[in-house]
Amino acid sequence: METSDNEPYYSDGGKATLARFLLNKARPELFREVTSLERPTFNALVTTTRCGKLLLNTIVDCLLYKGMPCHSQLHYIMHNMCADEFGPRYFHDVLDALVSLYPKYVNLNSTGGTPERLLDPKYEPFKKCLGALAGVFIPATIPADQQAPYRNRKGFIAQNVLAVVNFNFEFVYLLAGWEGSAHDGTVLADTFQKDFVIPHGKFYLADAGYGLQKGILTPFRAVRYHLKEQARAGLRPANPKELYNLRHASTTGMPHPAPSTHSARVL
Repeated sequence: METSDNEPYYSDGGKATLARFLLNKARPELFREVTSLERPTFNALVTTTRCGKLLLNTIVDCLLYKGMPCHSQLHYIMHNMCADEFGPRYFHDVLDALVSLYPKYVNLNSTGGTPERLLDPKYEPFKKCLGALAGVFIPATIPADQQAPYRNRKGFIAQNVLAVVNFNFEFVYLLAGWEGSAHDGTVLADTFQKDFVIPHGKFYLADAGYGLQKGILTPFRAVRYHLKEQARAGLRPANPKELYNLRHASTTGMPHPAPSTHSARVL
């Protein structure tokens, strides 16, 4: 869609709702800033939900818009103005519709090719590794009378979120909802009870807290793991177990899902 320099970047202050302005009249730059999508991509998503009768036509546009995360103060303002008109009761309808599309468009178990990092001969034992998983503490707002189980070992109120990433720094699986005090192994077991599947013969790297099991490769317990101090001192691993732990640590160091601003925003 072509636009002229005289076309308003924001709404002209008329009676049209902000949501309709954004969806139908806003310049591409504003649309992209607010939704993080190009307009054709968004329109394709709207068409898919309409054809699949996943959402009512009368609310689908703004519902999908409300489903977008708030990336900026501008988006926060727009998000809440839209909420005033359509109400928060539709929010879960959006989530349900998008989740129903998930299996059709997302393949969690893509195994095509070996990451360049693992082509190094010293990483030969890890050539079937898909990435790494870890528990991430995400601060949570919980009613005072329900906070006790959400207080984690670090002393703050949080969810224990399982995050799985590949070697392209992409999140391929997230499980939120567990209390901060929940053991990592318990959270992982829950993912297998749900829909997390590790392809046969492949595995993810994890820390020792998860325990060695099919599809999960952990370091040796009671053996030095982070050997940076040794490296600085010019010391080599003292035995095969230390060497393995060194390779495990340096491999997970690349895709390890850290509790960062990015991961918090995704959640």
